[in-house]
Amino acid sequence: MRSRFVTAGAGVLLIVCGLIAPLTRLLAAIPEPVVGAAGLIIYAVIATLGFGMLSRENLGHGTNGIVVALALRVGLLPVFAPEMYAGLPVWARTVFGSGVAAGALAAVVLAAVFGGSARRRRGWRRSRPEPGPPRSHLLLARPGAPLHGGPCKGAPA
Repeated sequence: MRSRFVTAGAGVLLIVCGLIAPLTRLLAAIPEPVVGAAGLIIYAVIATLGFGMLSRENLGHGTNGIVVALALRVGLLPVFAPEMYAGLPVWARTVFGSGVAAGALAAVVLAAVFGGSARRRRGWRRSRPEPGPPRSHLLLARPGAPLHGGPCKGAPA
């Protein structure tokens, strides 16, 4: 199980590193090709995780495939037609000129319009029940009753 505390701790560590002047100068001295290579690796890992999430969705059923296809198309528009946003105000060029921001915004809006994923509509739960007999009798047990479902000591027969 992943912890959100790791992400929060990394954020705090980065803020502290930015406030320590000698460490900031040391990080600024890293050559640009090294920073670029590290960024390339990070973005490749993020893309791989995204492909993994998409592979778990049923894109051939319902509107999930439409949402993904349109969001990818909107995200790729700034790459293939950057002049398309030239007539927009500065704030709109900032949002739609970035493929990541435009694609993410399109995905959120399209998912809201088309009703979200099929898993949420079916009541999908993240944790699956353990295999074995149903455990609903545990919720109905009397106080002091054993959890195995057998007779309780001192209980009337």
